Amino acid sequence: MLHPDPLIASIIVILARVIDVSIGTFRTILVMRGHKYYAALAGFVELCVWIFASGTVIKNIGDGGWHLGVSYAIGFSLGNIFGMTIESKIALGQELVRVVSSAHLNIAGHLRSLGYRVTELHAFEGEGLTSEVLLIIEKRSKVPKLLEKVREIDPKARYSTEDIKSVYDGEFSPGQRKGISLWRRFVKKK
Repeated sequence: MLHPDPLIASIIVILARVIDVSIGTFRTILVMRGHKYYAALAGFVELCVWIFASGTVIKNIGDGGWHLGVSYAIGFSLGNIFGMTIESKIALGQELVRVVSSAHLNIAGHLRSLGYRVTELHAFEGEGLTSEVLLIIEKRSKVPKLLEKVREIDPKARYSTEDIKSVYDGEFSPGQRKGISLWRRFVKKK
């Protein structure tokens, strides 16, 4: 039974939807990053809260509970904001950072001296300018510090970032090796 006071009932529905949608937003990001077990757990909690919130609204909306429908929509909107905020604070995964500089300041050398693993593309011609182009894979939580270092070295450097799902350092994990050997056996049989 939901609280008889319409204001308290509305707040309960808003909070339930904020929790539900925040978890749903975060779960989607977990799926995109390949964290299937955490995504499954988040999905379980998300659905439990959703059943409570939507069931409450559906049960009471016909009896003058229009405010619950509005609360449901408000909770949905706020849940998206909170879910994205939570994910950005946790910053799961890794990003590819591309840095382009035409200042010839050896940004790659400076970054390597700080411990970053940098791939450098030499003599890149872009609309008449010779540029230094760098590729760096870094944990999302550490990208702001990396970009701060880049701006210290070359304030005019341009950069872009891109989420990446997987990184392979030339070594395969035991599970990946097993999959590769199974594939080779399958291919050889044909």
